[in-house]
Amino acid sequence: MLETKLLSSLAKVFPEEICGESPMQASAMCNEPLSFQIAYRSGCTDRKELPLYLKIETDLNPDCVICYKEGYVPVIHAATLDPDDYYDRTVPGLYPDPLFRRNDSAKHAPKIMAAVDGEER
Repeated sequence: MLETKLLSSLAKVFPEEICGESPMQASAMCNEPLSFQIAYRSGCTDRKELPLYLKIETDLNPDCVICYKEGYVPVIHAATLDPDDYYDRTVPGLYPDPLFRRNDSAKHAPKIMAAVDGEER
């Protein structure tokens, strides 16, 4: 089963937990970026068994649409010894951090196709 959730770009997505509420709507002014993320989780343990592709159809110039994959970094000390209530988590583990640009190869395609997981084709 594939679970997906549309989230704000500010929401934290951990490997074992998706934090945040889905936005009801989104809007942006002319020439203003609009950012969001789509989190997904599958019961499949072999990533090669579940190739996942994102297809974006838009009237916008394809150069205006940028797709990223979020990476994770290992964190050993996630909080101080006496953490306050503002921490999302205080335990060691994998934390979301780097963003990897995904759609460079599809830059001039009329419909942007970028691999979200696995190899780009």
